[in-house]
Amino acid sequence: MCRSMKYIFNLLLVCSFLITISCDDTTSKPTSQLTSPSFSLNAGLYNDILEIELNHENPQAQIYYTLDGSLPSENSQLYQEAILVVATTTIKAIAYHSSYKASEVNSKTFWLNLTPVQDPIFVTEPGTYYYEETIALECPTQGADIFYTLDGSQPSQESQKYEQAFLITESYTVKARAYKQYYPSSETVTANYEITLPSVAVPTFTPSPGLYDLNQTVSLHSATQAAAIYYTIDGSQPTINSLLYNEPLYIDSSITIKAIAVKEDYLNSPMVAGQYIIEYQTVAAPEFSLEPGYYLGSQTVSIETATPSASIYYTLDSSQPSQASQLYSNPIEISEPTTIKAIAFKEFFYDSPIVSAEYKVYQEAVENPILDPPPGNYIGMQVVTLSCSTPGAQIYYTVNGTIPTESSYLYIAPLSISQTTVLNIRAFAPGYYPSEIQGSRYLIGNPAPNDFVFVEGGSFSNYIADVTISSFYISNHEITQADYFSTMGFWPDAPNGFGAYHPAYYLTWYEVVAYCNARSIEEGLVPCYNLSNWSCDYEATGYRLPTEMEWMYAAKGGNFQPETDYNTYAGTDNPNLLIDYAWYNMLANNSCYQVRGKLANQLGLYDMSGNVYEWCNDWYGNYSTENQTNPTGPETGDSKVIKGGAWNTWSDACKITSRDHADPAISSNNIGFRLVRRTY
Repeated sequence: MCRSMKYIFNLLLVCSFLITISCDDTTSKPTSQLTSPSFSLNAGLYNDILEIELNHENPQAQIYYTLDGSLPSENSQLYQEAILVVATTTIKAIAYHSSYKASEVNSKTFWLNLTPVQDPIFVTEPGTYYYEETIALECPTQGADIFYTLDGSQPSQESQKYEQAFLITESYTVKARAYKQYYPSSETVTANYEITLPSVAVPTFTPSPGLYDLNQTVSLHSATQAAAIYYTIDGSQPTINSLLYNEPLYIDSSITIKAIAVKEDYLNSPMVAGQYIIEYQTVAAPEFSLEPGYYLGSQTVSIETATPSASIYYTLDSSQPSQASQLYSNPIEISEPTTIKAIAFKEFFYDSPIVSAEYKVYQEAVENPILDPPPGNYIGMQVVTLSCSTPGAQIYYTVNGTIPTESSYLYIAPLSISQTTVLNIRAFAPGYYPSEIQGSRYLIGNPAPNDFVFVEGGSFSNYIADVTISSFYISNHEITQADYFSTMGFWPDAPNGFGAYHPAYYLTWYEVVAYCNARSIEEGLVPCYNLSNWSCDYEATGYRLPTEMEWMYAAKGGNFQPETDYNTYAGTDNPNLLIDYAWYNMLANNSCYQVRGKLANQLGLYDMSGNVYEWCNDWYGNYSTENQTNPTGPETGDSKVIKGGAWNTWSDACKITSRDHADPAISSNNIGFRLVRRTY
C-alpha cells in the first residue's frame, strides 16, 4: 500500500509540473492597450503660431500622427520634434509598442486667428523739404519686414525691401506695407514728400549714342538755361573738375562720353553716359550668278554685291583683282575653263573679301563609260571591267552611293564584286566635260524563285513614326496547299477551300515557321529559325515570315508610291474598286479562293488584301514612336501579328494599316502566310 501511495504522489507532481508549463505561455499576444498620446496644449482658439508637443507615459512607445484628417498608423509621420502649427489644423495621434496593443487615436483641433502685422510708421514725417531728405521707417511688430514703392504702385514682397533709411532728392509718394511669415500683412500706408529745390536737366546727346559706320560730331545740351556741362571720355565719373563742354566733340573712334549738368542753387543733374561705336562697314562680297563647277557649252556669269553703289573689279587670269583691274559692267561670257576673281570697293567702306569661282567650261563631253558585265543579279562573285571610248579619259568610282569626283577611287584594274554593291562611275578627260554618272547595282547571291518579287528598300510612315526598310524578296502570292505538300509531304487541313492553288491555312504560326526551315534546307539555304526557342536570325539566307513593317511596305507598293500618300488597300485607294483586288466578306462564299485570282498591287503582289489573313513574324504590341530602321516588333508577347483581312472579314480589315493578332499556337480557317528572303 505504501508503494501505491508513493506512485500516486509522483503522478500528481508530474501533472502539476505540466500544468505549470502550459500556463507559462510566453508566445501569447499582448492584451494590455497603451494609453493615448497627450498634447502639450489643449484644443481651442489661439492668436499666435503654436508648437505642439506630443508625449506618452511610456518612454518606449512611438507616436505617429497625421495633419490631413486621416487616421494615423505606423505608416504615418513618426513624431520626433514639436509640430509647428501656422493655420487651423487637426492633429490625430496614436501610440505603438511591440508589447502592447496600439492606443486609441487622440485628436485635437487648433483654430488659429493670427493678428495682422501692425502698420509701418514713417519716422520721417511727411511734408515739404528743401534740397534732399532721408526717409526712415519702422514697424512695431517684431520680426516684420517692410516693403515700399516710390512710383505710386501698391507695395508687395516683390517691391523694394526697407533695409535702412534712404535719401530722396526729388518729390515722391512713398507707400509701405509690412509682412511677417504666416501672419496677415499690414495695411498699406502712404506718405507724401515734396522736395522744392529743382535738379538741373539731364544733358542730352546729338546725334544719339549708338553704332555708326562714319565719324561723328556730337553736341551736348541741357534744358536748364545757363547750366554748365562737364564731361569725361576716359570712363571716369564727371565732376565740376572735369572737362567743361564748350563746343561739339569730333569722334573718329569708339568712345563713351559721360556728362553732368551743374547750376548754382540747383541740384546737379544725374550723370548720363553715351556710347558711340564707330565701325566702318565692309563692302559685301561679290556673288556669282553661276555656281562653280563643270559645264557643257558656253556660259554667262553675272556678278553683284549687296552693298548699294559699290564698284566690282575682276580678273580672268587667276591674278588678284584690284581697282586697276577690269571694272565689271556687263555679264561675262565664258567658253573655256576660266577662274573669275572679284572684289568690291566703296568710299568710306572697307574693301570686300576677294571671291573666286572656277568654271570648267567645255564644248565636248566625255563618252559614258561602259560596265562589263552590266548591272544585274548574279550568282557568285563578278569581275567588272570599266571602259571609256574617249581618248585619255580616266574613270573614277564609288561603292558607297556617293557621286564620284576626281577625288574618288581611280579605276586602274577590273573590280571584284562579291556582295551586293551600288557602283557609281564617271569618266573625266582633259579638255572635256565629264561623262554622265552611271549608277549601277550588282545583286550578288542566289536569286529568289520566279514567283518572288524584289522589293527595293526605302522609307515610309506608319502614321506613328518613320520607318526605313532594307531591300528584300517576297512571294507574289500566298503559299499554296501544293507548295506546302511539296515540302512537308502532306496536305494541310482545308475545310473552307481545298485545292492545289488555294492558300495553305489552318496552320499555327509554329507550323508555318517549321515549313520555312524545311523549305530553306530543301533549297540549300541556311534556316532562319531556331525551333527550340523560336527565335529568328534575320541575317540567315533562308525563308522566313515578313515583319509587320516589311508587310506594310510591300502592300503599299514599296517605292512605287510617295511615302506619305499610299493606297488604303493593297493596289487601290478606292473602296469601290476593292472588288477587283480582294476576296472579302462581300464576295466570298464561305470559302477562300485560288491565289492570284484578283488584280495585283504596284509591285505585282496578289491577295495582300483579302483571301486569308497572313502571319507576320512580330509579336503584337504598340508601335514605337521613334523613327526606326528594319524594326522587328516587341521582344516578347502573347500573340503574333496577322495582316490583310480575309474572305470572311469586311473591307476595313483589308486596309494596309489594319492590325489584328492571334495566338501563335492556334490554327484558323482564315489565316495563311507568304514568305520573304533577304537579298545579298
